[in-house]
Amino acid sequence: MESRFTVLQVIPRMRSGGAELGCLQVAVALADAGHRALVVSEGGRMVGALEAAGARHIALPLSSKNPLRMWFNTRALCEIIRRENVDVVHARGRAPAWSALSAARSTGIPFVATYHSEYSERGRIKNLYNSVLVGGGEKVIAVSDHMGALIRARYGTEPRRIAVIHRAYDPVRFNPAAVTASRLAALRELLGVRPGERIVLLAGRITRRKAQADLVAAMGLLKERGIDGFTCVFAGEIEKKDYMAEIEAKVRELGLETRVRFPENVADMAAAYLLADVSLNISESEGLPRVALESQAMGVPVIISDTGPGREVALNAPDVAPHAATGLRVPFGEPRALARALGDLLA
Repeated sequence: MESRFTVLQVIPRMRSGGAELGCLQVAVALADAGHRALVVSEGGRMVGALEAAGARHIALPLSSKNPLRMWFNTRALCEIIRRENVDVVHARGRAPAWSALSAARSTGIPFVATYHSEYSERGRIKNLYNSVLVGGGEKVIAVSDHMGALIRARYGTEPRRIAVIHRAYDPVRFNPAAVTASRLAALRELLGVRPGERIVLLAGRITRRKAQADLVAAMGLLKERGIDGFTCVFAGEIEKKDYMAEIEAKVRELGLETRVRFPENVADMAAAYLLADVSLNISESEGLPRVALESQAMGVPVIISDTGPGREVALNAPDVAPHAATGLRVPFGEPRALARALGDLLA
């Protein structure tokens, strides 16, 4: 190798999620290529995978939006950059990006950022807060064509400064032929589902924008039609306890207690997809949902919402002929449309 360089990624936490997985994948690629990969975050369940791949994790409270805390984070990042001879700072997340941009400018090193999601913007202050991801570096990375267009529309960013790098799935991990019968049996036991029982999978954090409540409502509508011979698995950590309480109350109201599972994070997602008859990504907004890519890689039909980059991650009518489709697309926030789509696929 002619040169070995050091990349410092900053992200609020290393828990499960699209931004976190992207951070891990880049760190793995850097380490595999013989470079130094540093990640600064508050920590989380994915730190072990980072370190096992040869990356180094440094703990710092980067999720805080408190101006004083962000100032201290800037000082700490400056020290890390100088001590570790960092060549590039890569920000993933708005709060850490403000500290990382200041630190990069103070130390005179390049700064790039990834725009991961369709962040909400209500007014100039929020637009300014979000703009740190696009205004500070030579390049901003968009995770889909949809996100690239959003950046241009919101901030007037020149196309030459936007690098669209689509999120990807791991073809080694998500390979149907690699999943053994014993792995499937172990996951069935964990979930409490019988062999042959139909499964609808919604993978993602339990948070309002992921629309788990819409699936519960759709289950209720299907039950009214006499279609209830399936189990819904909500695989993801609980982010908002009040939202989870709402979902549990709705499940009890509709009498669906025996038809839902909340295992939180599932370690063997390849087996989870292979067990599923239908996989859902019905979020309000996404940068580019890996769930849809991984599901299709495992041969599972998908239902996706019509928001964001839906057309980039699945083949749906009317864009393709029905025989070429890999799933269905439904309007976001409409349980009746979701119930119809589920009924069609389960039939």
